[in-house]
Amino acid sequence: MLISGIFRFQPNSMFGVGATPEGNSTGLSANYVAPTGQTVNLLPPGQIFADRINQIDMRFGKIINFGSKRANIAVDVLNLFNANTGTAFQQTYGDGSQYLNPTAILNPRFVRFNVTVDF
Repeated sequence: MLISGIFRFQPNSMFGVGATPEGNSTGLSANYVAPTGQTVNLLPPGQIFADRINQIDMRFGKIINFGSKRANIAVDVLNLFNANTGTAFQQTYGDGSQYLNPTAILNPRFVRFNVTVDF
């Protein structure tokens, strides 16, 4: 039996402009468009950050031998616990009703079946 997994516990990579997953971020913004058309961030940098990304991917497999041939049969389960952490957010403040609503979330749980035959 083959079992493997990937545990992904990292800062959310969609903070601010030009941020990286390592956490070099200024945080989320509260952008307000003034009547003059100028955009103003209402928050000081680093005040609000999105939730961390916690995701687990697993693979369960079995190697079966057929004489000189071999088959690797496996099932991959991506996002095992079906986390729905937001990865992008509405950062335009406006009247505040839509502020920080997620515009993208982690991909949902996904199951993939694999068969590899070596001959």
